Amino acid sequence: MKFDKSQLLIYAVTDRAWTGKMSLYEQTEAALKGGATMVQLREKGLRDDNVEEYLEEAKKMRALTEKYNVPLLIDDNIKLAKACGADGVFTFLSIVKNI
Repeated sequence: MKFDKSQLLIYAVTDRAWTGKMSLYEQTEAALKGGATMVQLREKGLRDDNVEEYLEEAKKMRALTEKYNVPLLIDDNIKLAKACGADGVFTFLSIVKNI
């Protein structure tokens, strides 16, 4: 999927600490229904050695964002992004400089 600046109008970043009574999936769907044009799955505990713990949820998020025709980015983990079929990976420049 090619990105377009129109996809950056409402950029939703997930965070389990903010879900309250809703699941991460429910909160993301609410953001998509509200007009989110891109979603970044951000899991602070995600590392290369525990990708499997997050893979099933990432696949569900991928299916959800596809339903709304919205790109999904995975925060800082290329392995998980590839495994779930995400559209890309979000990284900070400092991370890229250290590779």
